[in-house]
Amino acid sequence: MNAAYCEEAQPGTLSPRLERPPIHEPYRAPQDFASHDALAYLQNGLQQNLRSMFEATETIDRLKQLFVIGQSAQHFLFERRALPILLLESAPHLRHAFGEDVTFQLKVSFDEAGTRTLYAVVLWSGRLADVRAAQERFDRDWWIATVQRSAGYLTFTYELV
Repeated sequence: MNAAYCEEAQPGTLSPRLERPPIHEPYRAPQDFASHDALAYLQNGLQQNLRSMFEATETIDRLKQLFVIGQSAQHFLFERRALPILLLESAPHLRHAFGEDVTFQLKVSFDEAGTRTLYAVVLWSGRLADVRAAQERFDRDWWIATVQRSAGYLTFTYELV
């Protein structure tokens, strides 16, 4: 047999046996190609993860220009990478519905089961009837057609201040 490593076990033993290669071939230890492939796979995954984290950081930095974002909301956005893009898309629709001079804040809420939801809150100092009309306009013009992309993790609402 020319193989440096024989997969079959000797009768009565649990481990495979090694065979000495012929004299004219240099000895090569068995290589674990699977571990080499796994290492390359992990390196590739790490590079993609770093690239994704960098892109998420850039997106969140852009969101900070549009929303007031606390630490818990920022962590939540890193965990749910589709939400920052969705929030960026929402900004012109929010401005159109609620006005240019309104402040928007991102807050995380926990329910009794421990499920977290991100709330995009319009901080409204005007009349209740006006903010309700603006919310209905935003929902009708953009949010209802887009809500499925949030996977239930994002809610748009208002708070009277």
